[in-house]
Amino acid sequence: MQLDSILRQIGDFTRDGIIIAKAEPIDAPGPRIEWCNAAICAMTGYTSAEVIGRTPRLFQGPDTSPETRREIRSCLAEWRSGRFEILNYRKCGTPFWVEIDITPVADDAGWFRYWVSVQREITERLQREHELDRTRGLAKAILEASSVGIWIAEPIKSPDGAIADFAFLEANPAAERLMQQGVHELRQGTLRSLFPGVVETGVFDAYAQAVVSGEEQKFEVEYRKDGLNAWYRVTATATAEGLLSVGFDDIGPEKERERELELARLAAEDLTRRLALAARAADIGFWEYMPETDALFWDEGMQSLFHVSDNDLTETLTDWERWLHPEDREVSRDKLFQAIATGSDLTLSFRIVRSDGAIRHIMGRAARHVRGGQLTYLGVNWDATELFEAVERAEAGARAKSAFLSNMSHEIRTPMNGMVGVADLLAQQPLTPHCRDLVELIQSSSQDLLRIVDDILEFSRIESDRVRIERTTYAPAPLLERLERIYALKCQEKGLGFRVACRG
Repeated sequence: MQLDSILRQIGDFTRDGIIIAKAEPIDAPGPRIEWCNAAICAMTGYTSAEVIGRTPRLFQGPDTSPETRREIRSCLAEWRSGRFEILNYRKCGTPFWVEIDITPVADDAGWFRYWVSVQREITERLQREHELDRTRGLAKAILEASSVGIWIAEPIKSPDGAIADFAFLEANPAAERLMQQGVHELRQGTLRSLFPGVVETGVFDAYAQAVVSGEEQKFEVEYRKDGLNAWYRVTATATAEGLLSVGFDDIGPEKERERELELARLAAEDLTRRLALAARAADIGFWEYMPETDALFWDEGMQSLFHVSDNDLTETLTDWERWLHPEDREVSRDKLFQAIATGSDLTLSFRIVRSDGAIRHIMGRAARHVRGGQLTYLGVNWDATELFEAVERAEAGARAKSAFLSNMSHEIRTPMNGMVGVADLLAQQPLTPHCRDLVELIQSSSQDLLRIVDDILEFSRIESDRVRIERTTYAPAPLLERLERIYALKCQEKGLGFRVACRG
């Protein structure tokens, strides 16, 4: 079998492209191709006739690296083997990457006459490597920027094959910050030696379980170190290589918020319970009304006030209107709708006729509130019947007192008028000076009594809202003189002197 036939069979058998080129002088453009296999034709799109007699530069293009070209040229000049990665172009102009192994071949005399080039396309491999590098770069950037701590450790096994500890391999900056250890310090110790608390908290067992079972372990743990408490949310997984990968985050602020919310919830429940007890003790009912949907909700206190049950309610405004006293219905409705129209709070006083026929006086207040974009009125009602009845009793008593005073004043005025008339007749008689003074004293005292009676009547008019205000002159000197004459007699009986001096 001739050599050419053997070469063709070998060339057709292998998937790698093979080129045999004849060496040319150093100043020549390059070795001339004398033979190529079918894989070269399939790789480049050229036929063997188009390739033979040309230099390998046939496959190079505008983006082929000049540096790689120089390295190949240097390899050829020194007659040594070399491996290169170079960007070539197909006949259609499509670029592709190849890995080239170049080997010089000597003749029987030891002179290098040919070059053998074995080429394999590596475009997909380079693309995968590039994508892998890009992915690794992104992963590294994410790990560097992540606020979640991530570390990787290798299991340390005891002679019986059980996991006894973990040796740290890698840790991102967030892990270094949260663990308060640099990656170099972590590598010098083990998990149990650096963080002995992981055993008593059960964390170590969870890590070992993740590696042994291959199942992801998620948990929250409170860790104490150097007198400080910290909460972490942890996710532990096993890698394909059997390593332990742990991601953990500081949830201390979140736990603190949860604690504060829990305390607030307990305080709110306690306050609600106290308010409910107070409302029940005070017989107060709570209600909520949404005008846009006409939805009205009553609590048990309201149902007790109105003497109704759940079966009696439609949860609309009708539940309130139907129990209103007929005389108060229109006024109460108008006040409610006026408050809604003006966007103001509401204060109401009305009577209801309960299902048992009892008439009760109800007081109520409501505050305007917008919740979820919907207008809502939150209100309270309480039974004020006893208060209204007490007011009515007090007003009735006041009216009776005024009537009594008025009647008594009129009864007293009749004999007083007689006394005044008699004193006036007596003053017309011839009297001694002393007797005349006494008669005049009787007249002035009688007039004072009449004025007192008038004042009593005036109080009655005040209480019945019939008071009249009068403007008149007032002279204090005559009043003081009458007081002197009245009290001088009493003082004389006791051997005392009494005198009033007026200075103008």
